Amino acid sequence: MNYLLLLPDYQIVRLDSEEITKRYIAEYYIQDLESHAEERDLNIGELTAKNVEDMCTTLGATDDACKIYSWENILKALEDKSLGQEEKISLHNFLLDIPMEKRIKCPGDLGDLLSMTEETYHDELLIK
Repeated sequence: MNYLLLLPDYQIVRLDSEEITKRYIAEYYIQDLESHAEERDLNIGELTAKNVEDMCTTLGATDDACKIYSWENILKALEDKSLGQEEKISLHNFLLDIPMEKRIKCPGDLGDLLSMTEETYHDELLIK
């Protein structure tokens, strides 16, 4: 199953499996954690579990999370969206043309569609 991630910087990434999606999100947050430590002149290899927990709490409080959308939910929202058939086809074709695992800027009409799409939450990917 394909997933579309909406990153906090309003870029999107298309991924083609749950495993790749989980790994991508983990790497994204590790990079955030490393940047946060670097900004504070901390050596990430020497941090205690409490340091990491505190940093994650700070990052979670200040940054938005990646939003995950399953391909199935996106297509359902597209079908339910009140657009003309030509606009739906155009948006559907755009979705199909999004390259795998490459970040691109999220266009406004897709952002509007995603705001109407049911999210898949991180824990739903982990529980399966």
